[in-house]
Amino acid sequence: MDTKLTKVLSVHLDALLPQGASDLIVGSSVQSAGLIGIGLLYLETQHRRMTEILLSQVNGKVHVEGKTLSDESYRLSAGIALGYVNLGKANELKNLKDTRVIDHLLEITTSLRDVQSSEAYDKSIGGALIALMFIYLKSHDKEIVKKLAVPDTEQVLDYERPDLLILRALATNLIMWNDIADTEDWVKSQIPAVVLSKRRSSVDLIDQSDYYYIVAGVCLSVGVKYASTSNLIARDTIIHFYDDITKKIDDLHGDESFEAIFARPVLQHVQGCLAIAMSLVMSGTGDLDVFRRLRIVHGKLNNLSGAIAYGKFMAINMALGFLFLGGGQYAINTLSNFSIAALVTSIYPIFPNTEGGVNETHLQALRHFWAMAVDPRCLVTRDVESFDIVEADVCLEYKDGSTQVLRTPSILPPVNDIAKISLESFEYFNISVSGDEFLQNRGQLFLYKRQGINVMKHSVKVLLDEINAKFEQKDKTSSYFYDLDLFKGFKKDDIRELIGRNQCDMKVNIVDRQIELSNLVKNPRNIDDLWNLKLVFSYYDRALQESDTHYLSLEFIDDLRNVLWGLYN
Repeated sequence: MDTKLTKVLSVHLDALLPQGASDLIVGSSVQSAGLIGIGLLYLETQHRRMTEILLSQVNGKVHVEGKTLSDESYRLSAGIALGYVNLGKANELKNLKDTRVIDHLLEITTSLRDVQSSEAYDKSIGGALIALMFIYLKSHDKEIVKKLAVPDTEQVLDYERPDLLILRALATNLIMWNDIADTEDWVKSQIPAVVLSKRRSSVDLIDQSDYYYIVAGVCLSVGVKYASTSNLIARDTIIHFYDDITKKIDDLHGDESFEAIFARPVLQHVQGCLAIAMSLVMSGTGDLDVFRRLRIVHGKLNNLSGAIAYGKFMAINMALGFLFLGGGQYAINTLSNFSIAALVTSIYPIFPNTEGGVNETHLQALRHFWAMAVDPRCLVTRDVESFDIVEADVCLEYKDGSTQVLRTPSILPPVNDIAKISLESFEYFNISVSGDEFLQNRGQLFLYKRQGINVMKHSVKVLLDEINAKFEQKDKTSSYFYDLDLFKGFKKDDIRELIGRNQCDMKVNIVDRQIELSNLVKNPRNIDDLWNLKLVFSYYDRALQESDTHYLSLEFIDDLRNVLWGLYN
């Protein structure tokens, strides 16, 4: 906490000014930003005074140039800030019991109103839901979840603003963090029976809006839980619902009936939420299945019109950004409560429209809060001499004892879970680093290439084959060498190397070594010869795995073994 910074923020917040102070001309967006600043400054401190002030602003009014306004964005910012101050402190609220923070927030979120003015229509519920979500994040408090859950009767659903069902589904699932699953069956299990029954009994899309809003909220919770995990089951689950929504939007193309005019913005809103959800799961990977769908819908953005166009454009482009997060070098951190809170703040699932202004429901500067929820987690292996990026298989050993093999470059799971990163390769020297050492190296492992014949690759064999093909065309007169008894059992490649371009120029090379070893096997002179042969056999057993790409082929070594075995049997 910084007293000086608190004073600076107080100048921009009418709620923090002493009573009777002169009114300052400060816009509602600036005051909303000031509330968020208070939340960040007093993050997780449970500061009593700030908690009371922020609570009063969740359903308070903002004063701008002598006018008093019921601003939803301002109230939402107060709820977010209140959640930040008490983030994850569900079990430590005894010191604030007399302030009745939870009671006030629950009253806002659960009270039913038969009559409301259009000016104040449910403008406090979003902020109260967010505040309770952050306070009880991962707490698994079933009593709170029961009160915040999506209504399970049609009568109570009629009192609920439909788009707020997304927030209710998201809030209840993030509170019950460990219960979030990645299957279609689990998503459907989160939808009340009355909503499912209503969807089955009616083909009217207007009657099905509650169902789609709830699906959007549940899928968003799946996206947040499995963010940057590349969980294919979670991805396919969200894609299933996304494709269903997309098909219905396509079916409404050109339809100007009342049902279509009402349903189209609802479906496009839900489509934007699902696009963000599936991109969160695959964030940083550039997954093609997700990218294809986003590219198709992005190509249709120019044809959008109406109030929803801006929000749809923003949602799809956010999804594309998450999919290619940091150029594939960053991942979303879901271990930290603040990271989750910052991510939820940025993807707040009620998008702006052009009729009421982009900051009417959510301060758009908060869309950038995802930056506080990401970590650099791309593992890159480089050749220490050339500094080029090389592919390699690395083994991750987790603190719980499990292991996983990844092909680099690749996004890593949370580094705090990793005990050791190791590489064992025939091409590079082995290396092993701890998770802390990996962070110090900025996600890079430098590999040193082994020098010697045991690192020759398949490309060498291809090159030799090309040279041999040319040799056969140009030097057909030397073919009689292949029929000599001396060269029986040897490969043509080795004989050609011996003969060279000039048949009279006999060189000491691989064929000489093969002849020498063949004679040594047939007639070992002493114990040293046998030890030398044993050394050769052991070396090839341990080091060389690829035939026809080394100084002596594995086939030749096997022939030597057979000859030696025959002598002693």
